[in-house]
This record gives sequence, C-alpha cells and structure tokens, in this order.
Amino acid sequence: MAGDGDVTWGDNVIFAEFGKGPSGKRGRKRTTARSAPATSSTIEKLLATQDWAGAFTGQQRRGTAARVAVEPRTTFARWVWEFIIRGADSGRVHRGEKYRFDGNVLGLRIADGYIIGEVQGSQPEPFSVFIRFPRREQKQTDDVLRWLVNNPSAFTEFEHGELPYEQMEMLLCDGEEHIYSECTCPDPAPVCKHTVAVAAQLVADIDRDPLSLLQLRDYPQRELQRRLQELTQLRNRTAPKRLGLGGAVRENPNKTAQKSNDAGGKDSGDNEQKKVAELFAVEADYWGNDLERVSVPSLEVIDPLTVTDRSLLHEALQPTCVISRETIRAVADLEDCWQHLQESLSLGQKER
Repeated sequence: MAGDGDVTWGDNVIFAEFGKGPSGKRGRKRTTARSAPATSSTIEKLLATQDWAGAFTGQQRRGTAARVAVEPRTTFARWVWEFIIRGADSGRVHRGEKYRFDGNVLGLRIADGYIIGEVQGSQPEPFSVFIRFPRREQKQTDDVLRWLVNNPSAFTEFEHGELPYEQMEMLLCDGEEHIYSECTCPDPAPVCKHTVAVAAQLVADIDRDPLSLLQLRDYPQRELQRRLQELTQLRNRTAPKRLGLGGAVRENPNKTAQKSNDAGGKDSGDNEQKKVAELFAVEADYWGNDLERVSVPSLEVIDPLTVTDRSLLHEALQPTCVISRETIRAVADLEDCWQHLQESLSLGQKER
C-alpha cells in the first residue's frame, strides 16, 4: 500500500518518502506519475526508461555482475558456438557465459568427435559435460584437406580458422545435423548452463589455436601436417607432366604390343576391341634447342624523335609540366637520352 509522498507506476510503488509532514507527524502524501510530475530529474529518467536497476545511482544493482558475452572471432569458433547453443535458452546461455568468465570450467579435452569437460557448479563435486559432434569418415576430412592442397591460396586463411561454407559443412556439421550434449547435473534441459560454459571455453581455445578444431576429426597438429604433406606429394605424382617445347602425348606402342601378345590365339577383331591405348608423355628439351632455327630479318634503325609528330609528344608531356617552357625542356631531355643510347649502341658494336 502506497502512502503520501510515494511515486507509483500503476499499482507498484517505485519511490517512497519517509519524512515528516507539515503537521510534524510522520506521514506520506500519495502521488502518482500521472497526477503529479516528478520532482527529480532522476525520477524523470526512471519513468522514461523504466530502468529500475540502479536508476538512482547510475550503477547496476548490488550483486549483479556484468555479462561477458562470447564473441567468436573465427569461422571455426563461430560454427561450434552457434551449433551448440542452438538448443539453449537465453537464460542458460547467460549463466553459462558467466560460469566460464568466473573460471568454473576446470578442464577440457577434445577427442575424436567428442568434447569432454568438467565444470564446478553449486555442488561439491564438479559436473561432467559430454558433447558429441556428427560423425565424419576420414575420407570426408581428407576431401577438405585435399581441397586445401589444390587451393594453396586458401591455406593461410585455414590456419587462421577460415574455410568456405561448403568445406565447413563437410568438416564439422551441416544445417540439418544436430550436436548431442549431456551433463551430470540435474537440469533436464537439452543444453544446460554447464554445457554452455564448456562451449564458451572451447570457443576461446579455438580462437587462440584454430587448428585445434581438427582434433575433433582425429587430426592433431603433427598428424595434420603429415597428412597434408602426403596429399601434396600424391598430387605432385599424379599431376600431368609439364612438357617442354616439342613435347607430345601419343599412344604407347609398347603397351599396345604387349596387350596384343597377351591376347594371342584369339580373334583379331576381338583384340582390336579389347586393346586399350595408353597415353604417355614424350619429353623434349624444355628450351627448344632441338627445334629448327628461325631466321630473324634485319631491322632498319630509325630516329623516333625525327620521324614522329613532335606536337603529339609535347601534348603528352603537358600534364606533367606547369608551364610550356618545361615541356620544351622535357622534349630536349628525351633527345639527349636518345642520343646517349645511340652512342652506347655504337660503342657496343665497335667492341664486337
């Protein structure tokens, strides 16, 4: 029940004055936000914003800590975070972020497709969190690594936790798949605050070391480097051979003859149908020394400054000069340079 001097918002008392009235007795004069204006700028601000928590002091209510939101920096971390918290409500997400910020995540381990963590909760024993990502065959992960080998320009971004959308779906999970999580706490929600805390710690670890995400696919950093080297060597062995000038690709006569001998005694028509031509590279000299010489006709030496239109040269030099005299001087400098080149060529011919 509100008394005199109180300010109410609807049926709620939001400001109470416990001073003495004009009669000298303690009393309250009831005032509402609609019937009388507030006598304080703080109250006006309160009524305008409805910011009850700390509106009088400009600070948060005592005992309420600021929320430290998780903001993934890399694509790897962003995918992990969004897929895990997709099944959590905002309240559990906020509390889980605070758990991680307060250091309640005691440990975290990344295994083949699994995340295992421990979080200190309200009970003496920590809670165990288990997160399972959709399974991937080694061939699917190798397809992503093979794409990297075939696109070397994307490898730097990969080391910084960036991959295209299609490769992320192949490596982690696609939009129709779900991440399974389980916790030993009594919360029946599919994603509890302890799971969110482990996910927040995982995001921080991935942002710090993006390649640690590959441990989900059983590729620690050393194993990842070894596999990338193997795929690179395999690509170099199977890549088409670069031919020099005069090189050719033709049917291997030895292979064709061998297939014909193996099929001896059979009908020649069948041999022709079963004969498979094999292409192989015939290497030639890369610089073309085995090719025929090409005769180059002798060229007539001309003076471009005398046979060309001088006005066009002046017009081309005008944007680089302030006054017309500088244009004339620039043309004269070009003439001197050409003369110097001519003299150098003459000296070289004499030395021969």
